Amino acid sequence: MVIDFEVLSNFCQVCHTREKKKLPFTPEWQQAHSPRCNKNFNGTASAMESEAACRLWRRSTTLGLRYTTFVGDGDSSTYKAVKDLNPYDVPVVKEECVNHVSKRLGTRLRKLKKELSTSITTKTGKEVRRSVLGGAGQLTDKVIDTMTSYYGRAVRGDPKKPYSDTNEMSTAIWASYLHAISTDEEPRHHFCPASADSWCFFRRADFNPDEPRRKHSQKPGYFSKIPKKNRIHITKVYTDLTSRDLLSKCLKGRTQNAMKVYTARFGRRSQNTSLLGNVESTTPCRWSPSSTTSAFMTPTPGTPWLWNVTFQVKQPCHP
Repeated sequence: MVIDFEVLSNFCQVCHTREKKKLPFTPEWQQAHSPRCNKNFNGTASAMESEAACRLWRRSTTLGLRYTTFVGDGDSSTYKAVKDLNPYDVPVVKEECVNHVSKRLGTRLRKLKKELSTSITTKTGKEVRRSVLGGAGQLTDKVIDTMTSYYGRAVRGDPKKPYSDTNEMSTAIWASYLHAISTDEEPRHHFCPASADSWCFFRRADFNPDEPRRKHSQKPGYFSKIPKKNRIHITKVYTDLTSRDLLSKCLKGRTQNAMKVYTARFGRRSQNTSLLGNVESTTPCRWSPSSTTSAFMTPTPGTPWLWNVTFQVKQPCHP
């Protein structure tokens, strides 16, 4: 259920054409054009989302509502604008979209791989920079994608058995990391689930005596071949991404999926029309959905949703 939304545009095709032809913006013309002008925001595209969010929060009380929970994707500028607005006598609490949080590991590991590089000289005498974490058995793109997937699963958890606190979520995340660095000489499976159907082969064997315990060397862990002196940097990334402050904002498993569905439907319609408030233009437009913000009226499950959908109409786009 969509409670409210805001559409902002800093571009009007009619005004743009008139300015391009160097026609005067007379008071009479402006008065006649104003009801149909598509431009309703004077500012940069990056400022649109913050402005739209503030407008929604300002008028929430006129609808008899208070949006007490802000769901974002990590960008603090919009939340800061709402927080500074201070629209109620109770604070607006920020929670993270777990889908966006789950992608942070991949982003951090790719950045780390790029930063940890060294200069080498090739056989032809050319000097190039190569990552110390690159190469077979190291931090390859496949390894990064796989471990990011495991991190995302741990953050989302099991919907049937939600986490009771951040410690449970942190344990699940560290289980995937320690499992990935385990070797025959140094198994690190104490955080892995202990059950007969555990995803961890090592702990699963404890409950299935007839099943031979597979050696780590048969299928090495994704991080097990990375030297410890380099692995310490990966450990630092996991430490940052398991902070209590971050995980506490993910406990309720909030996502922006429903809002993105609404955004996509609006976008398909706007391929042929530009929808701005009550004005509909037949000019095809290139639009950029700023869909990083959503809100919940209360922090309790099962309540209606609000989607803050901000469309940044930038310039005409003819097929």
